[in-house]
Amino acid sequence: MGLFNCQVLKDVPSFRTCFGIARFCDFVKNEHFHEKAVNQVQNNRFGSKMRQFHLKNNSKTIIVFFCGWGSDEIPYLPLKTDCDMLFCSDYSTLPEKIDFDFSKYEKKYLIGFSFGVYAAGLCISRGLLPEFDKKIAINGTLMAVDEEFGVPEKKFLLSMKMDETTVKKFRARLFHEEKDLKTFEENLPKRSAKSCTDELLAVQEYVRKNPCPKADFDVIYTGKYDKVIPVKNQKNFWQNKCSCTTIDLESGHFPFYGFKNFEEIIKTPCLNYD
Repeated sequence: MGLFNCQVLKDVPSFRTCFGIARFCDFVKNEHFHEKAVNQVQNNRFGSKMRQFHLKNNSKTIIVFFCGWGSDEIPYLPLKTDCDMLFCSDYSTLPEKIDFDFSKYEKKYLIGFSFGVYAAGLCISRGLLPEFDKKIAINGTLMAVDEEFGVPEKKFLLSMKMDETTVKKFRARLFHEEKDLKTFEENLPKRSAKSCTDELLAVQEYVRKNPCPKADFDVIYTGKYDKVIPVKNQKNFWQNKCSCTTIDLESGHFPFYGFKNFEEIIKTPCLNYD
C-alpha cells in the first residue's frame, strides 16, 4: 500500500486534563537532579537560546521544523527540499520572540516532530509563530509526559540516565529499518551530553507549567512501529483533541528517510492542498 494509510477524524469533545503531572515533576526534581542544576534551568528557560538554522533555497514557501529532543538540523538534511526551511532545536530555553522575518513567504508550513510537537505548541500558545497554511505533527503529542497521551513516566525517567552505551540503544529504537539507522548514524546531531540533559530538565519545567499547550494541528503522522512514544498513546491524544487528518506510516519513531523530500510530507495525500 506504500507509505501512507489515511483516515479523517471528525470533531469530538475535548479529552480530560491529565492530573499528576506536577507530582511527577516534583519526583524527578527531588530524586534525580541536583537542586542547583534545576534552579539554573528554571531561571533560564525563557531566554533566547533556542537554536535556529535557516536553510535558504530562494523559495516563497517556508517550512518551520521543530526537531525532536537532543537533536539539531543535521539528521534531517538528507531529506531534500526546494522550500526554505527554519529548523528549531534545543529547547533548553524558549525564546521570548522568534527573531525571523516570515513576511516575505507566500506559503508557510509547520512541522513538529516528537518533542518538537510540544515545543511548537508552546510557541503557538505564546503567540511566537505566524499563521500557517498547514500544521503537521509527526510522532508526538501536546502532552510530552503522560501515561495515556504521551511518553510514559518510566520511559522519560530512563532517558534521564543515558550514557554512551544507552544512547546507542535509544537511537536504534528510533528506526524500523536498519538502513535508516545507518543513514542517521552518518548524520548525527552535534549536541553535547550537557545540552541534552539541560533540555530534559527544561521539559520537566515546561510540563509542570504547561501540561498541554493550547494549539491545534491539521495533519497527524504516526509511525506504526514507534517504540519511543506508544502508538496507542498518540492515537488516544489526537482522536480526542481536534478534527484532523491522521496518517499511519510504515515506520518507526523517526520516519523521515522513508520520504522522497519534505514536499511529500506537507502535501498530504488524503487532502487536496496546493
